[in-house]
Amino acid sequence: MAKYNKPLNRSITVVCAIFIVLLSIVLSLVTFRIYTTAMYGKFQSDMTNVITYVQSHIDNDDLAECVETLTESKKYKKLQTFMDDFVDHYDVHYLYILKPLNANPTYNMMSVCSASTTYEKENEPEMVLHLGDTPEDAYSSETAQEFIDILNGKELVFFVEKTEWGTDYTAAQPLMTSEGEPYAILCVDESIDDIQSTIYVNTAVNIALIIVLGVLFILLLLIWMRANVTLPIKRLEQSVVAYAMSSHDKQAPDELIFHAPEIHTDNEVESLSQAVTKMSFDMRDYVNNMIEADDKVEVMQHHVDRMNTIAYQDALTHVKNKAAYDKMVESLEWDILNQGAEFAIVMIDLNFLKRINDRYGHDRGNEYIIGGCNIICEVYDHSPVYRVGGDEFVVVLRGRDYRNREELLEIVQREFRTVASNSDADPWNRYSAAFGMAVFLPGEDENVDMVFKRADDKMYANKTAMKAKRE
Repeated sequence: MAKYNKPLNRSITVVCAIFIVLLSIVLSLVTFRIYTTAMYGKFQSDMTNVITYVQSHIDNDDLAECVETLTESKKYKKLQTFMDDFVDHYDVHYLYILKPLNANPTYNMMSVCSASTTYEKENEPEMVLHLGDTPEDAYSSETAQEFIDILNGKELVFFVEKTEWGTDYTAAQPLMTSEGEPYAILCVDESIDDIQSTIYVNTAVNIALIIVLGVLFILLLLIWMRANVTLPIKRLEQSVVAYAMSSHDKQAPDELIFHAPEIHTDNEVESLSQAVTKMSFDMRDYVNNMIEADDKVEVMQHHVDRMNTIAYQDALTHVKNKAAYDKMVESLEWDILNQGAEFAIVMIDLNFLKRINDRYGHDRGNEYIIGGCNIICEVYDHSPVYRVGGDEFVVVLRGRDYRNREELLEIVQREFRTVASNSDADPWNRYSAAFGMAVFLPGEDENVDMVFKRADDKMYANKTAMKAKRE
């Protein structure tokens, strides 16, 4: 059995793996974005509820007077106790009321009422803030200015706050007296690290789920593919190869036996197996009928000749095709090997075929190819002409044409120049071509390809010169 560079099983596995990786990346980014939006939305909702609830326990006029006099009233002490109890029983990072003083780098913020947990009051009393405290450098100038802007506003604001205690996500609500004068800001903080941690955990869980499901999908797909596609195709291949190898030395058609594999996939693979099996029987029956029909030998020979003609003839121009040229090369190689070679190769490339196709259509392009080929055949009427490409022709010169090769080259070039210069003719009838001819040199050329390459190089040099002349 042949070893393939891209077996089906491996190709399918690689494609599925790439798909899962790309899917994981895309879904991870989408999931991260969704979770980020959702988590910040959830925290905003929770923090809004906290702000609303705490604000309902504040007597703004009384608290404003406390801020003004820096004296704690009974209501102030009651508010302090309420806020301390709140942070003791609910998962809030910070809860506090402050008043922005200025946007200087230091002493820019005054504490109004800062909630402290029981643990903080018992173990870190120096960290507890009181009414009128102004930490030296707790807030940057930028953050202080942001608080000033919030105080002058009226709406609840969410922003990222960087202080000496870390980075938090803050909800800030300006507090106003009954007369509408702002005097302080009620704030609640949540740790950015907690928010990000929740987002990362949820995203990681989602990615892990995608990978697990992807791996399961690949495994199930491979199992299904093996049972329904790759293994049946492999069995069919083995049967066809075995049939081909066993048919080499068989003389009688009845000895050509194809052992069909057992394939029951109920899909296209089973249909293909049945078609191959039927084809093997039809071929054997066909050969038997041909052998038994002695009176149809001439008809059969005609069909064989016709098939050979079709196989080696260019369908458009009816000159010989690339397959015929390859067969001629084999003959020339034999002559070279036996030191009896004498030939030349003429390489001809039609100009402007693409322009004709683009401007006037492929039907006109075909007329252009046929017309150019006719000129070549008329000049080299004693030599085989091959169409080896869309607009490329090769002429192999031997015998009389070989001896007159220089004269014939001048004639064919002159014929093309004459036709190309006919301004009255349609563009697809003004044929133009580049030529290159090379002669086999005994002792220098080891094979036909060396001669062909020289002719091809001369043709391209001629094409370049023609282009330069036009320009």
